[in-house]
Order: sequence, then structure tokens, then C-alpha cells
Amino acid sequence: MHKLKTIILVPLFIIFSLTGLRAEETLLDQMMQLNQEGQQAYNISDYPTASEKWEQGLKLARQAKHQQGISVFIDSLGIVYKNLGDYPKALEYYQQALKIAKEIGDQLGIGNNLTNIGVVYDNLGDYPKAKQAFQKAIVINKKIEKGETWLALRGLAFTETKQHCF
Repeated sequence: MHKLKTIILVPLFIIFSLTGLRAEETLLDQMMQLNQEGQQAYNISDYPTASEKWEQGLKLARQAKHQQGISVFIDSLGIVYKNLGDYPKALEYYQQALKIAKEIGDQLGIGNNLTNIGVVYDNLGDYPKAKQAFQKAIVINKKIEKGETWLALRGLAFTETKQHCF
């Protein structure tokens, strides 16, 4: 009788495990869909829709406790605020995303967020902080041989020019 209980419990455990895995996959699929819809709206400068999609994605990422997803959605929201000219809010979002990227060891995310932070500081006219962020991004992106090193280099060049000309 004891063996029968074990045999029954094992398939139930597998079913529950697979069901949990499928639910997680569904959440990830939804997050990816919302990110894609947000990106499409962003590409046509429909910032309210992009923001709405990325907020929904952020909510799902938090529900799933998916730290990288949380970081990506927060970073994306920062991009919207940057493009709307709300630099303090953009900086707040980028710094949150950077913190999470550091916590999970996402070097690509760290490099991208540092570049975005550099852009905001440059737009705010805080050239020393912009320069520092760009330099850190360049080091990380070169080390991992990924990321948008060219963007950080361009940002650094523009910041250096502005710092010396104005």
C-alpha cells in the first residue's frame, strides 16, 4: 500500500511542476509581447502607449519576480521620460534599473544603463557626471565585448566637446 501512494504522489508532483513551469512560460510570453508592443509604439513616438505597455510588463515582471525583466522595463520607462524631456524622472528610472542590473550581475544591462545615465547628465549639463558614466559604460562594454560601446564613445566625445566649449 505504501508503494502505491508513492507512485501516485510522483505523477502529481510532476503535474504540479509542469503546470507551474507553464504558468511561468506564459508570464514570460506576455512580458515579451508587452515589451514588443511597447517598442513598436516607441518607434512611432507614441510614448503614452509605450509607457502603458511597459508599465504592464513591469507589473508582470514583478509578479514573476523576474529581476532582469524588471530592470529592462524600468530602463525602457526611463527612455520614455528622457524623450519627453523629464530628465530627473528618467534618471530615477535608470538608476533603479542600474541597481537591479548590478544585483543580478547583468553586465550588458549595467553598460546600457550607464550609457543612458550619461545621456541624461549630458542633457542636464552635468558634464563631469556624464563623462564618468560614459567612461564606466565603455570599460564594461569592452570587457564583455557586447553592448553599444559606440554610443558611449559618441556620448563621451560630445560631452567632452561641450565641457570644453561652454
